[in-house]
Amino acid sequence: MKKAIALILLLAFAAFSYSCKGLIKNRQTTLVTVTIESGGKVALDVRPATLPVLAKRYLRRIISFQTAVAAVPANVQNLRLTVSATDMASIVQTVTVAGLDTVDLLVDVPNGLQRNFLVEGLDSGGIVTYNGSAITDLNGSPVLLTVTMTATGVFVSPLGTNTPPCSEAAPCLTIPYALTQTTSTIPTVFVSAGTYSFGGGFTVPANRSIICQGANHSSILSSLLTGGALITGNAGVTISGCAIVLGSSGATPIITDNNANILVNNCVVKGSGFAMPTVGIALSGNSTVQNSTIAGFSYISNSGISITGGSSLISSNTFTGNEQGISISGGTPLVELNTLTNNVSYSVNITGGNATIRNNQISASNNGISITAASATITGNTINNNIVYGIIV
Repeated sequence: MKKAIALILLLAFAAFSYSCKGLIKNRQTTLVTVTIESGGKVALDVRPATLPVLAKRYLRRIISFQTAVAAVPANVQNLRLTVSATDMASIVQTVTVAGLDTVDLLVDVPNGLQRNFLVEGLDSGGIVTYNGSAITDLNGSPVLLTVTMTATGVFVSPLGTNTPPCSEAAPCLTIPYALTQTTSTIPTVFVSAGTYSFGGGFTVPANRSIICQGANHSSILSSLLTGGALITGNAGVTISGCAIVLGSSGATPIITDNNANILVNNCVVKGSGFAMPTVGIALSGNSTVQNSTIAGFSYISNSGISITGGSSLISSNTFTGNEQGISISGGTPLVELNTLTNNVSYSVNITGGNATIRNNQISASNNGISITAASATITGNTINNNIVYGIIV
């Protein structure tokens, strides 16, 4: 970790005893300061929380609340603290840290031997990107622990080389090679900013993730394929934060879920308008596409997303400049909270299955929604300013 944030935790090591009126008669607490420092080190400073110590801490927070301690890395949204031991139930606390300076938590931890403190940094998709742990005995006495957090993944850079182990300090050059270095315990490939060109497609193994770290979708996956899928998913695959674009030719499709359940999150999937049948994302399983932009699949019969089966969730995306924003020929998909605008023929074209289309913004296309020989539930949508029809049945 190159940046840091301070996290203040209050841990109570003794059981509370209450009177019948609910007043606390006995309470032994310890103030723990957890600081994630440069180099990924985490310091846990454990001290008895006497009233003067707590008062001093409270006053310090009031006085310096607006003073920034540091910032977390861009891909860390939450920090998760897990305290565990063989003689106690595990305690887990997760706190949002992105954009914050300090956070207070109250955690009740029994005194005892071999208390394991596991600190994990999670990205917006809940994937662990950094972690570290330390073990100590707790009896109320001051303790100072240092946890070294390391990146948990395989790394790719345009300046890398395809040589194991593809660490953050010595990354791989290509995503397909990086995927061969992942394991069930190190399942994530982190892709730094830059352009990565592909002359052939690749398959992402089950339960693996490709997380693009370039700001503003500056990790660009550029397809030079003339046919076949660029990215073939499997069960449990996540693709997040990437810009995936067609070059002068096309691929059919750019991403396919391979009849499995994948997650496409916060991506830009962009066609080139090249004169050949192309699909942005092809879904036939129980997949989710969310918070993404799908644009530029404008050639005849092209679709931003094509759904042929399964129970997909298409949520909070933007579809623009496609021949068909979403085409549905099978399955029971839920399409909600999307913005579909300036698509050439249809924003949503339903020719089969039993789709639910709700709470979308649909405008400025030739036709908003078309339903042919299919069942569909259409509710709560805002459909306006389409050139020919808002809904065709």
